[in-house]
Parts: sequence; C-alpha cells; structure tokens
Amino acid sequence: MPQLIPSSWQAAARLLYPLWPEPAYRSAVTFIVKVIAAALIGLWLAMRLDLPDPSITLLTVLLVVNPQSGLVLAKSFYRAIGTVVGALATLALYALVPQERVLFLLGLSVWLGLCVAEAQRNRNFAAYAYVLAGYTACLIGLPAVDDPTQVFGRAVSRVSEVMLGILSAGFVSDGLFPKPLREIMLRELDAQYARMLNFCRHALIGDSSDKELDAAFRGFVGDAVTLESRRSSAIFESPELRAHNGTLLRLNWRFMESGTGLQRLHRWMAHLYRERAAVAADSQRGTELGIVLHRVWVRYRELAEVLPEQALPDDVHGLLQLMQRLAQMHARLPGEVVAQRAELRAVSDAAALDYDICAELLEQLLLELWRYTEAQVQLKGGSVPMLLIPPAQSDEATASHGFRHHHDNLMGLAAGLRTMLVVLVTAMVWIQTEWDSGITAMIYALMLSGLFAISPQPVAALKLVWRGFLLAVPVAVLSYSILLPQMDSFAMLGVVMAPCLGLGAWLLTRPKYAAMGAGYNIMLTSSMALTGTMHYDMAHFINTMLGNLFGVSMASLGFAVLIPASSQWQQRRMLLGLRRYAVRACTAPLEGLTAAFESGSRDQLYALLAYPALTKRQTRHVLDWAQTVHGLGRSALDLRHDLRRGHWPQELVESIVRGIDALGAWFEHPGDPERELAASLLQQAERDWVAHYPKSEDPDCIRVRSMVHLLHVMLADRGAALDHTPGHAHRV
Repeated sequence: MPQLIPSSWQAAARLLYPLWPEPAYRSAVTFIVKVIAAALIGLWLAMRLDLPDPSITLLTVLLVVNPQSGLVLAKSFYRAIGTVVGALATLALYALVPQERVLFLLGLSVWLGLCVAEAQRNRNFAAYAYVLAGYTACLIGLPAVDDPTQVFGRAVSRVSEVMLGILSAGFVSDGLFPKPLREIMLRELDAQYARMLNFCRHALIGDSSDKELDAAFRGFVGDAVTLESRRSSAIFESPELRAHNGTLLRLNWRFMESGTGLQRLHRWMAHLYRERAAVAADSQRGTELGIVLHRVWVRYRELAEVLPEQALPDDVHGLLQLMQRLAQMHARLPGEVVAQRAELRAVSDAAALDYDICAELLEQLLLELWRYTEAQVQLKGGSVPMLLIPPAQSDEATASHGFRHHHDNLMGLAAGLRTMLVVLVTAMVWIQTEWDSGITAMIYALMLSGLFAISPQPVAALKLVWRGFLLAVPVAVLSYSILLPQMDSFAMLGVVMAPCLGLGAWLLTRPKYAAMGAGYNIMLTSSMALTGTMHYDMAHFINTMLGNLFGVSMASLGFAVLIPASSQWQQRRMLLGLRRYAVRACTAPLEGLTAAFESGSRDQLYALLAYPALTKRQTRHVLDWAQTVHGLGRSALDLRHDLRRGHWPQELVESIVRGIDALGAWFEHPGDPERELAASLLQQAERDWVAHYPKSEDPDCIRVRSMVHLLHVMLADRGAALDHTPGHAHRV
C-alpha cells in the first residue's frame, strides 16, 4: 500500500521530534504535551467565544484525546453523534412532560437504561456513543429541571462546547502531533501473519504441546478482536485504509478461518492419538491407526516444508511464491489421496475413513492459508495471477466478510435495569434531602454507570476512578483557593493549569492507572468550573466535590450489588451465548452464517476470558467449550453447505439434518441424553449414506460422509468434546 504524503505542517511538526527525550519516554512526553496543548487551546476558544461552561470543552478534550490520531478521530466522531442524539432526547422529554420533575426523572431513567442496554450490545466507540446519548440527556436536562425554559439554550450550549473540544483535540492530535494508527495496525497485521504461519509450521511437524496450542488459540482470538477494533478506528484517519477496508475485513476473516482450520485438525488428530493409546499396539485397530498416522504425517510434513521458516509479510514476491507452492500442493493432493485411500481400503474401511477425514481437514487448512496469503498480498498492493486461485469450496466466496459482534439482549436489559435503579435511588436521595449538589451526584452516578457498564471489571475500574477523584481534590483545592484568584490573564491561567493537566495525562499513559487518570481529569475540571468570569464560592466548590464522590460511590454500589460482574448467572449466560453460536451453525439460515459464526464466537469468547472472577479451572472449561464450538460448529456448518450444493437423495439429506439438529440441541442443553441422541442420529445417518453410496469415489460424496463421521465420533468421544488431555506433544 503506498504511503500517504504528509502535509507541510505535519512534516514541520515531525522535525521537532528529535528534540524530545529518549525514545523510551518520547511517546509519553509527546502525549502529555499534546493533551496540555489541546486542552488549553479548547479552553481559550471557549472563553473567547463566551460559552457558558468552558470546562465542558476542557473535559471533552481530556476524554477524547488518545496517543494515536485515529483513535482521537473515531472517538470524536461517536462522541459528536452521542451528544447530538442526547440533546434531541432531552428536548423530546421536556416536550412530553414539561414542569413535571418526577415524570421527567422517570423518563430520563428509562432513556438512560435503553442507551446502556444498547451499549452493552455493541463494542468499541459505537458503545461509547450510546452511553454519551444517555448521560448527555442528564447533563442537559437535570440542571434545567426547575426552569424548563432554559433547556433549549442549555442543549445548544452543550453541543457547542463539546464540538469545540472535539475540534481542538482533532487539530492538535492529527495536525500538530500526528501519530497514525495506520502504521501500528499494518505492523501488527504483518506480525500476526508471521505468527500464524510459524505456528502452523511448528504444529504440523509436532513441535507444539497441547498447552502451547491452547495459548496460541487464545492469542489468535485476541488478535482477531483487536484487529477489528484497530480497523474501525484507523479508517477515520487514512483515506487509503478506507479504500482498503474490504481487504482488511477479508484479511481478518481469512486469519480466523486459518485458526479454526488448524484447531479442527488438532482436535481430530488428538482423538486418533488417544484412541491409539487406548488399544493394544499389536491389535488390528492399533495397527490400522499406526498406518494412518504415519501416512498422514507424510502429508503434514509436506505442508510444513512448504511454509517458510521465517515468514516475511512485506516480501510480495515471496508471498506469491508461497501461494504458488500451496496451489501446486493443492493440485496434486487429490490424486495422492485417491491412491492412498485405495491402499488403506485393503487394510480396512475404518482406516480409509480416518485418512479421508485427515486429508479433508488438511486440504481445508491448505486453502485457508492460501486465501490468507492472498489477502496479505492484496493489502500490499500486489496482484494475484488467476492461475494460482484454487477452486472455491465455500458459499462464502461472494458473501460479506464483515466482523459481527456478539449481541445478548438479556445482558443488555440487565445492564439497563441496573442503571435505571441507580438513577432512581440517587434521584430519591436528591429529592428527599434537597441537597444543592444532588444534581451533580446524580449526573456522575449516571455517567459512570453508563460508561463502565461495558467494562469487564467495572468495580475494579471504579475503584481507580475513586482514587483519581481523591487525587484531584488537593490539586483542585490548591488551584481554586490560592492560585486562580491571583491570575489576571489566560497566559497565567495556562501556567497554573499545565502541570495539573500534565499529571492527568501522565496517568493516562500508564495502562494500569488509566482509569485513575480519567477520574482525576473529571474531578479536576468539574470542581474548578472554569469560566471567562470566575466567581469563587468555596461552599459550592466543596459541595460539587462531595457530589462527585457520592456519584461515583452510587455507581460502584450499583455494580457491586445489582447483578455484579462476578455473579454466576452472568458467567453461565456468557457461556451459553458462546455455545449458541454452534446452535446457529446447526440450525440458522446459511446466508452470511459463516462470517457471523467465526467473528461472533470469537468476540464472545474474548469477553468471557476477560471475566474477572474466572478461576484457572473455569478458564480451562471455557476454552474446552470454545474449541468444541469451533470444531463441531464449523464442521456442521461446512456439512450443511455441502448438502445444499449437491444433488443428494432427499431421505439422506433429512437423515443428516436430523442429526445436525440434535447436535444443536445438545449445545443448547449439554446433557448426556442429548449428546447420546445426537451421536446415535449422526451414526445412523452415516449408515444410511454408506448403504446408498457403498464404494463411491466421488470427492463430494466422500467429503459428506467424512464430515458426518467426524461429527458423531467427536461428539461421542467425550474426551475430545469436553475433557482435556494436557502435556504431551504430538503431531497436530
């Protein structure tokens, strides 16, 4: 992909980079300078334009600023949308219930609950936009509850202040101090490709243990979700990435398919090795398995030798050569498999069938690696000769490759109800006590309940926010009571604010303390309430800080008591959501299903592995289920595609479909009776197929029988489906 030509002012800014400290600290120092510059520019403009609350502009800058330009632009875009929608929702609520404080608060609670529920169903900055739409309505509507005539003016002011902060942050981040996310993402894509090929090579030659395979599987899940997050932000900063958006989606899609192909191959080979270990070596079955494993090992070794020892993702010529070798192996593989099958049938039909399954899974992995490499070449701007393209084996060739995030309506509803209850309880405290800062407490309870509803560990994050609030108290008191009253110009104000803002920015550069930095910035800006004409009122200042602390306490209490993140119900619900991807693979309409299965299951697994209360044993259980979902679910999905493509007798298709439906029922309710029923129906479907096609050499017919056999054997083999055999290394 050709490089973007930087504009002259970006190039000039880069000339200053050698003046920064050493590289180890340069990124943090640049970010701190960026935060201070954007904050002060936004604050000066807000005061110059005489906006009612310049501190909102300041807070907006502090909330949207990020080290990478793409993240700033993406977050700013969604913040703008959330702010406008929240302002419109406030006007609609006031139009429906003017001068009715209780009804307004009730409507506001419902609105915020709906926004949080929808945020729970989304990811990345799209979820942030829903949260913004919720608490923006609170920020605009609550201060005007006693005088509804102010609401339109407050809505206009709020939108203006937020937009000004967005423009300031965008100008400084993408103009003066650009740090493109594009370059980071492209480096990560190259590293991800190299890791996949390197791991496939080592796994095929038997250099990887079960523990290493599990760690790689878990890492590949994180890589796929992280790539989607990067892509959704990077397209905001780079026109070229927007033009290559389809290629990026396809690249991630092929990466996920390659991981699934390797994992399926590993699970089936692990089953064969367990079966060989369970029978006598000199028995007939032991001899058969020994012959099959030896011949399969030859094929796997051949593919491992095709893959380079050190993948060079930037070498387009080398990538094209790899594609040529993979295509050549794919072209000669069917003839070799036919010859090997004929020899193994002389030994037994079972040995030939075991070999057919291994060969089919190997061919799928080979094609997936070829297509993954093809997407890598296209991203680099290379062209793929038509001769190299193997025949498509999937109905997904023309389907959308978009990343589908997991959605759980019940979890979203629970998050929304929790937020509504926090709102109502805080509102009751405000109404009953008539506390001047009750509105402030309610606003921050709402804001933090919404923002951290999408966090995997909200209670731990809010503890850090609380510490950030406390850290900001002495800084705010010193500045507000002693330093600010002596300032007589904006330049002097900037001198006072720069170190205060720098401390918050430094905390944001430390991932461990990022939430603490966010809390510090929120408390600092809200308590100081900077305006063009300052009015110093220590009683109001202290009340505001107490309101902020009470708000974060209510939000923390809501997450700790109302459907806490550590609840067993939530854990079971998330695991059920993961299993239901296999249910959909067995029963849902096929159009676009493969993309939804591959991406949605990984998105849900990624969230589940981030669950704060998982023990090592529970994590092992989750990974076993995840591998079962990907192995059996994808095999069932491929089998359904094969049945739809071919012209098979209706009674045979119906027999297989009954077995697949029963497999889906087992994933929904994983009990022994359901598993045994599904295994028996699939076994009967295989018998019916063999009776109708006893000695068929048709590749499609053999593939259907192989997939049916794989499903019922892997399902009946409880060790392959749920238990885990740790420790030993084996050829995949």
